[in-house]
Amino acid sequence: MQLGGVPLKGPADSKVIVTEFFDYECIACSMMAPMMDKVMTANAGVRFAFRGWTIFAARYPESALASRRGLSIYRKQGADAYIAFHNGIYRTGHNEGKLTAEDIEKVAATAGAGASSGDDNAASDGMIENNEALAEMLGLTGTQGIIGMLAENATVQNTMVIPGVVSGEVEQQAIARAEKG
Repeated sequence: MQLGGVPLKGPADSKVIVTEFFDYECIACSMMAPMMDKVMTANAGVRFAFRGWTIFAARYPESALASRRGLSIYRKQGADAYIAFHNGIYRTGHNEGKLTAEDIEKVAATAGAGASSGDDNAASDGMIENNEALAEMLGLTGTQGIIGMLAENATVQNTMVIPGVVSGEVEQQAIARAEKG
């Protein structure tokens, strides 16, 4: 899995990567966000990758707007600011068409981001397109999707693809499966 430009949190030398495919307008993703945060906290030695897959963008333009803004924050300010933005968007409780441009900018400011310039939208759009292609290649049919795998030498046997809403225990199983190699 190529990670260039993908928002990452966790040690670069981690043996395990957990990748989340999400859409900021997805109610299931919103419900899963607090659990994902707990899993990240409980697994400090695991690297987490965040792939915005804007499947709701045709209906709700804020889906793409929030994803672009998050990617810009990651490129300019790094993982901690990105995670603050990512979790902050979900904490608004606005999804399924209720997320607004004002919500996005308020959360971005709270995460320490400056004003949005839109100068790097092309880079963000390219990343979003790559995420969509990868999600489809993996057989995901919607958000949320979680992949737990080895950072190197991943195989079908040590990779777990989890579509939809699951418990933290299921995510821990994916991490454990990957760790066993």
